[in-house]
Amino acid sequence: MLPLRGEGTWQRVVSCPAALAVPVPDAITDLQASRAYINPLAALLMLDLYNPAGRRVLLTAAGSDCGRLLGQWALQRGAAEVAGICRSPAHADTLAACGITPVAQSERMRIDQLAAAADIVFDATGGALAQQLLEAMRPDGLFVCYGLLSGQPFTLQRRYPTVRWFHIRNCLADIGTAQWQALFGRIWPLLAQSRCGGAHIYSLEEWRAALALYRQPGRQVKPVMDLQP
Repeated sequence: MLPLRGEGTWQRVVSCPAALAVPVPDAITDLQASRAYINPLAALLMLDLYNPAGRRVLLTAAGSDCGRLLGQWALQRGAAEVAGICRSPAHADTLAACGITPVAQSERMRIDQLAAAADIVFDATGGALAQQLLEAMRPDGLFVCYGLLSGQPFTLQRRYPTVRWFHIRNCLADIGTAQWQALFGRIWPLLAQSRCGGAHIYSLEEWRAALALYRQPGRQVKPVMDLQP
């Protein structure tokens, strides 16, 4: 069971309403289950809100878990094409294997071309890259901001395309228990057939090493903390 939407994090024991605890199918590993909440749920909800079918999709931070899932699931829903901007070339082969066209963040002219052709941009970075994309997009495009990894904002101007902000917490208040469980009923089979990033498990005492891995540019795995005593 995943004890989700309870109070507190980084705890060995979490109390949550029984109706919100999510059963994990036997075919899903503990490692898969430990990463089944924020990124997969965010990707699923965004694609429900902004249908990619028949549309050209452009992703930023495409090497991230959420970006990679967005790209794969957009293609499954009939996206005409998906391109993914990534800062590190280490992600290019993995993205290509997912059917996502990799684009280096340094390729400014190519990014402008892709942004001009895109129907939907899913942006997790903000800052200068978001500003560049907004400048290049068509007025009838859709720009969905769901993160600010750069730590920098972007400015809006009247001539820009439609901009929407997505925060998973804003969706939870409107999701009842039956819908909540149904969402994970959709996530489990999707996760089982998707390419996800690898993981390295650390004990709580190894938190410094876990942070060091997290800060490595172009890393292919994510640190996962094992809080068992």
